[in-house]
Amino acid sequence: MKPAVWAALLLCACTSNFGDREHQFLRDQTEEKIAQFAVRGKTTRAEVEARFGRQNPFGCYAYHEVSLPLYNFLPTNFIYMKSERRHWEWCVDYDGEGVVRNYRFTHKVEKDERSVIRDAVGVIRKEAGKSLSQPEK
Repeated sequence: MKPAVWAALLLCACTSNFGDREHQFLRDQTEEKIAQFAVRGKTTRAEVEARFGRQNPFGCYAYHEVSLPLYNFLPTNFIYMKSERRHWEWCVDYDGEGVVRNYRFTHKVEKDERSVIRDAVGVIRKEAGKSLSQPEK
């Protein structure tokens, strides 16, 4: 393969989107923006669906994104990996007449750093601590 093709594949792997692409609008939302549009006891299901589309089967709009820095894929860097996961979710409850009763909006960011060396040292320390704490027979 040509180097340009490899570069394109690596860049595509850096950020992956999961969930419904139609719910990407959540990336630009905040609790305040949602509150301006979805007024409890006033906004109808038809208004919400006309603006944002249909909810998933669980009554929510959800969007997930995973970012992996490009240097994670360098052959010299497999001993230290970083990733960042972002999750947006907006769940809407309607009353019997199809009016917004309540909703909740969450946005979580989880960062993960892994190091083969740090993990190995932790295991060694844990095992060494066990052998030191056990009395000899």
